[in-house]
Amino acid sequence: MKHDKTQTQSLLQPKGDNSDDDQIRIGISPDSAGTKRCETGLWESEKMFHFIMDHLNGVVFITDDKGILTYVSPAIQRLFGFAANEVTGTLIFDYLEEENVQKAHSDFFDTISNSSRHKVLQFRMKNKNGAFFWAEVQVQYYEEHGRSGVIGLLQDITRRKRIESLTLFRLHLLEMANNMSVDDLLRATLDESERLTQSSIGFVHFVEQDQLSLSHQVWSTNTIQKMCRLEEKTKSCQLNSAGVWADAFRDRKTIIHNDFSEIRHRAAMPAGHVNITRELVVPVLRGAEVMAILGVGNKASSYDEDDVQIVEAIADMAWNVVTYKLAEQSKEELEARLNQSQKMELVGQLAGGIAHDFNNMLEVILGHAEIALEQVAPELPLHTDIRTIQTAATRTADLTRQLLGFARKQTVMPEILDLNKRVEGLLDMLKHLAGESVAVDWIPESSPVQVKIDPSQIDQILVNLCVNSRDAITGIGTITIETGNMTVEKAYCDSLHFCREPGDYVTLSVRDNGCGIAKTDFPHIFEPFFTTKELGKGTGMGLSTVFGIVKQNNGCIDCQSEPGKGTTVTIYIPHFKEIRQSVPEQTTCPGHYGTDTVLLVEDEPEILKLCQLMLEQHGYSVLLAPTPHEAFRIAEEYPGGIDLLLTDVIMPEMNGCDLAKKILSVRPNLKTLFMSGYNIDVISRLGVLDEGINYIQKPFSFKSLMSTVSTMLKPGSVN
Repeated sequence: MKHDKTQTQSLLQPKGDNSDDDQIRIGISPDSAGTKRCETGLWESEKMFHFIMDHLNGVVFITDDKGILTYVSPAIQRLFGFAANEVTGTLIFDYLEEENVQKAHSDFFDTISNSSRHKVLQFRMKNKNGAFFWAEVQVQYYEEHGRSGVIGLLQDITRRKRIESLTLFRLHLLEMANNMSVDDLLRATLDESERLTQSSIGFVHFVEQDQLSLSHQVWSTNTIQKMCRLEEKTKSCQLNSAGVWADAFRDRKTIIHNDFSEIRHRAAMPAGHVNITRELVVPVLRGAEVMAILGVGNKASSYDEDDVQIVEAIADMAWNVVTYKLAEQSKEELEARLNQSQKMELVGQLAGGIAHDFNNMLEVILGHAEIALEQVAPELPLHTDIRTIQTAATRTADLTRQLLGFARKQTVMPEILDLNKRVEGLLDMLKHLAGESVAVDWIPESSPVQVKIDPSQIDQILVNLCVNSRDAITGIGTITIETGNMTVEKAYCDSLHFCREPGDYVTLSVRDNGCGIAKTDFPHIFEPFFTTKELGKGTGMGLSTVFGIVKQNNGCIDCQSEPGKGTTVTIYIPHFKEIRQSVPEQTTCPGHYGTDTVLLVEDEPEILKLCQLMLEQHGYSVLLAPTPHEAFRIAEEYPGGIDLLLTDVIMPEMNGCDLAKKILSVRPNLKTLFMSGYNIDVISRLGVLDEGINYIQKPFSFKSLMSTVSTMLKPGSVN
């Protein structure tokens, strides 16, 4: 037992300090054989003690009452890199993370003052390489031979803490997913990866579906605040020039670069990029495809397999949450698009429903105004009043056409036209519209840019886009109008959200250097009635009208904008390559007064009387039929010849197309002219707009009707 006590004293007392009792025991031993046995036992005891100390999964240490280490077991070198003699005689507080020192002081001296207490403490400490680790320290107060202090066992619990942290972070990530964006979730992931690996840089890149390029970069909070010096965040780059990511992507596995100077890709770093010393890069895999690249960098010591496991685990759990979040966003976007589509459809139905009645009323107003103008001398005040009525009605008809265009149900008369010529004809008006401080530049395509579209729709597109550009410019600026040709390949088409059908397109773009569109407003720019302009300065119909026109003509539209730098809107219209033979347009009513007979079918009494008046004033005989059944009865029973059937398209008993077919069965040589105030979606389904069919859109002018009728009834004309 004395040997055991001597052994304990040799640990608790400083080296070379022996008590008088020790000297007496050694000096008075009368039995040399017994002394030998004692020495042998002491040697065996010390050997066993050192064996235990070396193989404990922790470090045993002893301090005095001031915290100075008087003994440290040899295991400290195996676990933390220090030799025992390097730390003996130093303060234990010197090896703690700075923010833990004060608490350690308090706990240490609390243990001294409460001599019977045993404590279990947790601190972040640093090893010889300067890397921090989590340590669990069990301490117990001792007092012997007038000396006191602490005996402790120190264990590295970094892995355990990491597992605990991962579990907590996963729960936290799931909670955050409900009300945080994808970028915020990824940033939180990078912050946690940095913390657990003691890194100071964190980044993530999405990999595009083509598996060729990276995009949508997100940086950790620390990287953004302290490390990044790049003037502009890179939006996209190719994997074959992507620096340190290339190895992880190519090999489909986690890559560690602990000596960054030897990496052949480091030359790809952009100017201003923070200096990299070492890096750990993890590819996020789903099957054979790499979904993202996540990395941390600039750890004080080398990255190891523990770091790999922790970052891989975080990356995998984060991507699962991000995938769920993206799926939720896609669902919300689809629902929003469905709601928007339903709203547009309802508005379209409303607009299309009122268009017929509205156009009929306008036809009555315009028709009678035109007839009255021919009967009133221009110098009389009444002539001016009637002209004012006519102008107001014409403007109202234009507003109706714009409303139907917004609803994608506008009645249009497509023509084959040269887009360059149409734009050139509008330039003077557009320059006047832009004002003196805004220049309008025109860059036409040199090759043919032929399209099939209603010319008035091109006017609407350009006016709306140029007005928006003008309003976005403060002071002096420029609006650039440009046409071009573009072939959209299927592979390219599939990658664009604005152009889904491959083929040849003519492009019409309007570019300005104005204030641009705010990111929060950008998703709503094509919505009806959405405007950022002041009250009274914008209706919110401009871009929605353009959008409706483009879709109606099987085209597509793209808008690119950057706040403070301007906006470019590009229209894609299918290229029409057939050769067009120009036909001179008749703008005046011919002087011909016919003697032909016209069967007039119209369910609106006022329109019926108006058309009768127009035709009879030019000498035509008119047979009136307020219903389709009455029209067929007249066609069967009328003893004389009937030269022309002028019929409305949509009527209660049967539509005009079916009526024409029925009448043609009894009068096969009859020519037919259709008229309607309904929108194109309705009448086109009946075949009225097919090639070779004669059609006139309400509201039409007196001159327009007479010109069409006389042309059809000319000898030799073909129906």
